[in-house]
Amino acid sequence: MFESVLEFFSDLIKNIRFVDLLDIGIVSFFLYTFINWFRKSASRRLLIAVTIFIVVYLLSRIFGLYLTEMLIKIVIGVILIAAIILFQSDIRRLIDLIGTWGGLRGSKRTGILNTSVDTIISACSKMAEKRVGALIAIRGREIWDNCINGGIELDGKLSQPLLYSIFNTKSPGHDGAILIEDNRIIKFGVHLTLSTNLKELSVGGTRHAAALGLSEKCDAFVIAVSEERGTISVAEDGKLKIMSSSSELKERIESFWDKNFGKKEETISRWWKSKSLQTAIVAVFLSMVFWALFAYQSDKIYKSYTVPIEFRNLRPDLALEDPIPIEGRVTLSGSEQAFRLFNSNNLNISIDMERLEKGENEIMVARDNLELPSGINLYRVDPRVLKIKASAMKLVRVPVKVQVTGRMHKNLSLYAEPGYIMLKVPANSYNVPRYVSTEPVDLSEVSESSAIPSRLIPPKTARLLPDQSPEITVRVQVPNR
Repeated sequence: MFESVLEFFSDLIKNIRFVDLLDIGIVSFFLYTFINWFRKSASRRLLIAVTIFIVVYLLSRIFGLYLTEMLIKIVIGVILIAAIILFQSDIRRLIDLIGTWGGLRGSKRTGILNTSVDTIISACSKMAEKRVGALIAIRGREIWDNCINGGIELDGKLSQPLLYSIFNTKSPGHDGAILIEDNRIIKFGVHLTLSTNLKELSVGGTRHAAALGLSEKCDAFVIAVSEERGTISVAEDGKLKIMSSSSELKERIESFWDKNFGKKEETISRWWKSKSLQTAIVAVFLSMVFWALFAYQSDKIYKSYTVPIEFRNLRPDLALEDPIPIEGRVTLSGSEQAFRLFNSNNLNISIDMERLEKGENEIMVARDNLELPSGINLYRVDPRVLKIKASAMKLVRVPVKVQVTGRMHKNLSLYAEPGYIMLKVPANSYNVPRYVSTEPVDLSEVSESSAIPSRLIPPKTARLLPDQSPEITVRVQVPNR
C-alpha cells in the first residue's frame, strides 16, 4: 500500500503542469476569502458541521462508498439552498469583498490624521463623561453602502464642536450614526442594521446592537458611547468590547487604520504573523487536495487515431517507390484531463528522410515522430516499422501538354510556355512519362488572343526540379476575322 501511495504522488508530480498550478492558485484565493468570511460570519458549531460533512464526503470518494457519497451530495445540496436563504446578507458581503478586492485594496486613502484621532477620543471621552450617547463609524476597505440606511449628506471636516452638535439630544439626527471617511464626516443620522448576537450584546443597548451589526456586515470600525452607563465600546469584526481608557481606544483606532491602510511592507509583515497566514496555508492545502481528488486523473485511458504519414527532408537524388504508406494507426495513453486539452486535428506521423539510403529501408516509428504534449504517451502504433524503397533519379526532358475544356473557337491555336520541362524519374524505371499535363484550361469564354495562367500536374513517379516552378502560361491565338 505504501508503494502504491508513493507511485501515485510520483505520477502526480511528473504530470502536473503550469496550468494546474495556476488552477490551484485561483482556487486557493477564493478559498482563502471564503474561509475568512466564514470564520467571521458563521458560528463555530456550523463550521465544525460543514467540516465533518466535507471530510466524510472526501473519504467516501477515496474508499468508493457510493451510497454514502450520494447521501452526502443530497444533504450538501439541501444545506446550500438553506444557506443561501439564511445567509443572504453575508453572501452579498462575500461577493462585494471579491468584487472590490483589487480596486479598494489599491485605492489611495489619505489616512486618518493624528489630530482626527485625538478629536474622536476627546469628543467620545467628554460625551461619555456627560452621559451623551454617540455612534461613530469609520470606514475600512470594504464598501458599506449595502449596510447603511438613510442619513443626511454632510461632507464636513471632523471637529469636536461638529460632533457635539450632531449628538446633542436636541439635534434631529442624534440617535443615528455618523460615517467618517478620510477625516471627514460624510453623513449623519444614519440607521444601521441591528445585530442579533445576544452573547456579545449582554451589556449593551440599541446603539451597541447597531455598532455590532455594522461590524458584522463589513470591516468598519464603530465606536458606541453609552448614555446610560457612560462607557465607550468598540465594535470590530463582529466583536464588541468596552474600552477601559482613552489610551486603549487610541491604540484600537491606530491598529485598525494600520491594518487596513498601513504601508505595504508593514501590512505584509503583520499578515505574515497573523492568523491570515494560517488561513492561507489551509486554503492552499485544501486546493491541492481538491485538485488531486477531482481534477487529477491517475487512471490512464487509451484513445486511438488514424493519422497521415508525412515524409520530409527527402534527398533530391532519391525517389520513393510504390507502395508508399500514407496513413498509420496510433493508440495514445494518458489521463482524462490531459485528453480534454489535447487537439488531435494536427496529429501526424512525421518521418525524417534525410538519412534514407537507396534500396530497401526500415524506419521504426517512435514517440519522437509525433508531437505529443506532456501527460500523453504513445502506447501502440501500426505499422510499427515502415518499409520504404528508395531509388536513384535520372533526368528526362518531356513536352508540356495543355488540357482544355469548353468549346474551342474554330482555327484557334494554343501552346504552353515553356513547351518542355525537365523531370526527375526513377533511374531503373522503364515507364518514363511521355508528357506533363496542365490543369484544365476553359476556352469557352475565349474570343481573342490571350495568355492564361495554369499549373503543371507531374506524374506520381516523377518530380519537378527544385528550381522549376509549377506555374506556366498557356498562349491562346485567335485568328482575325
